[in-house]
Amino acid sequence: MQAVKITVCSSSDVAGEEKLEVVSFGTLHEKNGSWYARYQESELTGLAGTMTTIKWDRERIIVLRSGGVEHRQEFFPGLSQASLYKTPELTIPLQTRTRTVTITALPAGAWQLDIDYELLYGAAESNQRQLRIRIEEDKRREH
Repeated sequence: MQAVKITVCSSSDVAGEEKLEVVSFGTLHEKNGSWYARYQESELTGLAGTMTTIKWDRERIIVLRSGGVEHRQEFFPGLSQASLYKTPELTIPLQTRTRTVTITALPAGAWQLDIDYELLYGAAESNQRQLRIRIEEDKRREH
């Protein structure tokens, strides 16, 4: 397993333009042709106590959350998927419609995962979202 820095940038068309960038540190490993990045969510995301795993191969990205929040989201171009976002207080039904997924291997073992999707929840109107996940070597330990 490799120590990595994981930067998640999300933007949304909710209430104009909403942007958020969160940096976490975790691990990266490859198994049977799929890559796995794992990290503990911070209190800043509102998901304290939640472990997030991002799994990807050449064409698909899956985001799994367990612990404080239980949720599974799969992204594949053209895929429409229903899921349940479970917290200790409530369960929210979600519908995700993936427009595009771009998976790019970068130099030095880094990755960039780009997802453009539509999110629908409850009776709220749908909103377009973009995620950019950058996974690179954790250089905090270098001298």
